[in-house]
Amino acid sequence: MIRCVVTISIQKRPFHNSSALFAGKKSLSAIRAQNATVSLPNKHAIVVGGTSGIGEGMAHRFAKANVSVTIIGRSKARGEEIVKTLASLSSSKETNHGFIACDSFLMKNIQTACAEIKSKQQSLDYLVLSQGISAFQRTDTPEGIDQKLALHYFGRVMFIRELLPILRHTAEVGGDISKVMSVLTPGVHKPYKHYQSDFELIQNYSAANSADAGCFYNDLAMDAFSHQPGNERIAFIHSAPGFVNTNLGRDLPWFAQIGMKILSPLARTPEDLLKYFVIHSLIANKQDYS
Repeated sequence: MIRCVVTISIQKRPFHNSSALFAGKKSLSAIRAQNATVSLPNKHAIVVGGTSGIGEGMAHRFAKANVSVTIIGRSKARGEEIVKTLASLSSSKETNHGFIACDSFLMKNIQTACAEIKSKQQSLDYLVLSQGISAFQRTDTPEGIDQKLALHYFGRVMFIRELLPILRHTAEVGGDISKVMSVLTPGVHKPYKHYQSDFELIQNYSAANSADAGCFYNDLAMDAFSHQPGNERIAFIHSAPGFVNTNLGRDLPWFAQIGMKILSPLARTPEDLLKYFVIHSLIANKQDYS
């Protein structure tokens, strides 16, 4: 049984667990059937971290559903290669896929990328945030933020904040609900206990604390955005995909990478993951949340 915890708040409702949210609505077989046949040629998705792992898998799945996809990542060569793949997966001529290069460690880069997005498009139905790294020690960016927190929390909040105007506009004009999904680890880690005295983990950095803080801060951020005036028609989702075979451990020490390789047969592939609740959470119609 796949683990997929989704915290979602919509129209100022409290968080819900995905299994409870959808259990009374649709069976797993019905979700699979919907995922297999859905076509949304007039929708647009942005996938941050879409050049590998879960983000790439979600970009592929969106393209199969004829959603126009913009990938954001560091590698231009890899991004352009994936865009070609997305074009081959879409059956509709209305889709338009693209790539924007952005090193999301830096907030100024995110602001530049979002400015480019807003200059090119007026609508955004789905924003997926899947960028991330594994780290055992603190490494600061030139802006003075720990790299892991920069990707897992600060950068995600920056993307949401900068793209809120077009998310709101799309929901108001289109009549449906825009959706934001942060892919991390809700329900997996405990709250970071030093958040009031050491929010950026300058004095209390450890692998465990950085993991706890990233998860805890994402929960708080999604809840805060959902209660912000003007966001009543945007669903904010914090999703835990479980153990998925990606290259997230590429930045770990060699001994940890060996451990990841040993455990990798137990992990699901991004493609297998997307057969279940994650994509349903994004493409579900508004009546599925009632």
